[in-house]
Amino acid sequence: MTKNRKFVVAMSLATMMIMQGAVSLFAKGTDGQWMSGEYHLHTTQSKDAGEKVTLTEHILDAAFKEIDLEAEGWSKAAAWELPTQTTDAEGAAFDYLVLADHLRPSFRNPDGRAQDLAFYQGLQQQIAKIKELQATGKYEGKLIFTGFEWDMLGLDHAAVGIVAANEEEMIEGIKAFEYFFSKETKDTYFTSEDVEKYGERHNENTKENTFRAVQWLKDNYPNSYVLINHPARKDGGEAELKIEDIRKMNDIAPNIVFGFEGILGNQMSNDGRGESKEVYGGADGMLAEVGGMWDALLGEGRRFFTFANSDFHFKVRKDPTGGSYSGYWPGEYSRNYTWVEGDTMNDLADALRSGKSFSVTGDLIDTLDFTAKGKTEKVEMGSTLKVQKGEEVTITVRFKSPEVNNYQTIFGTDTETTNKVAVDHIDLISGEVTGKVSQSSKDYTNPTNETTRVIQTFTSEDWTTDEEGYNTLTFTVKADKDRYYRLRGTNLDINVEGQTDEMGNPLRDEVKERPSADSINDHNYSDLWFYSNPIFVDVQG
Repeated sequence: MTKNRKFVVAMSLATMMIMQGAVSLFAKGTDGQWMSGEYHLHTTQSKDAGEKVTLTEHILDAAFKEIDLEAEGWSKAAAWELPTQTTDAEGAAFDYLVLADHLRPSFRNPDGRAQDLAFYQGLQQQIAKIKELQATGKYEGKLIFTGFEWDMLGLDHAAVGIVAANEEEMIEGIKAFEYFFSKETKDTYFTSEDVEKYGERHNENTKENTFRAVQWLKDNYPNSYVLINHPARKDGGEAELKIEDIRKMNDIAPNIVFGFEGILGNQMSNDGRGESKEVYGGADGMLAEVGGMWDALLGEGRRFFTFANSDFHFKVRKDPTGGSYSGYWPGEYSRNYTWVEGDTMNDLADALRSGKSFSVTGDLIDTLDFTAKGKTEKVEMGSTLKVQKGEEVTITVRFKSPEVNNYQTIFGTDTETTNKVAVDHIDLISGEVTGKVSQSSKDYTNPTNETTRVIQTFTSEDWTTDEEGYNTLTFTVKADKDRYYRLRGTNLDINVEGQTDEMGNPLRDEVKERPSADSINDHNYSDLWFYSNPIFVDVQG
């Protein structure tokens, strides 16, 4: 029997940057394939990620499951610092990875040795290190890029990817961006020739300079991207990210500011899951609240998409009683699945921009085919279906789950949590698309979409499973108004104490005083979700 339920909303965004000349993931000329990965994590080159195990090589080893525990550094790590090793989950290794150290001075090189350089100089070291590792035969067939996390001026963070014609132009773009828009990089990191070349800096901590930076990227590197990270983290503070800030950045450069970090990193944080108080089942409020900020943007028809990231700095810093806990290694807990056509950095950027992707925690699913079909046309996530008013629209969802995920205890504490994976239910969410609001409109500051609803909830009684293991369900509706449709799914039933309400909505993740690492880990692995990007339906007549 199908259960009808309702839900609530949220907010989140991210940033990134990418390196040319990476090893191709697939041969030229292929139509494309699903790839898993992420674009927001840190190495020892970020000052707040200074563990011995966070060297560039170790991060890549973990993401691509090429860990040699006998290697220098790994062998000296405490067990709780290491990424989870045991998993039968298919696709456990990432296919692509974008490193994103802070756009701040580079105090360590990729091997952890102390230094004092501008970020762009440290980034060149990181690129050289990646190439050196690839030359030994490591990470064959993987797409590896390097980028940065920007302290947006007057706001919080974003992942920035400067996409250029070649590596030399990319480095020049990063250097210029750092000069103009990094509040952490001092004047003394640049030469008199640099000052003469670039002129006035615009790194005062104001939102206006963030908007200026987005325009600069559009004018100089138009294939780049700025993806907002942990959007609700500064709620109530001076750097609070408001919907009008997102709208303005997207208005300036919709091809660059096209998404956000909806499933947060730092899920092991003992200062609130994802280092934020507005987290619901591991998702930022911007994503989690039905009818909230994301739905408000989608209701304008904005192609603005959600992603997941680890934001990895370290896992467990000390011991089970007095330690600090940050997040999961890349690929250990969360991941994006993105459909990529081609074999270059531009192709990956375009793939993220297309919206044909979904994000997941705890490997709840590893395959999702979400389509909408009218009389003559069928489209997928990120696309628009054009139909006549009154025409039937058939929505089809096909998904798979692995048998197990990466769960294991950190300190061996007894627990009822397991690594078995199963979807309890999937919600189909829809809202009306009424058109983009102008900056002069009173609705420009409105962070809600009152038309958004959970229009159908599906359980295992509603889907069939074929011989290949695909679970399939369909839903048919008559086209009435311009709309979008999106999915969320979870392993949880309705009314689970501390996790879901009587309608199945995720509850706010509690911030507990001095929680143990195992209690955080167990909670996270018992509370799994996936989110799709939307399909738009444009009704003619």
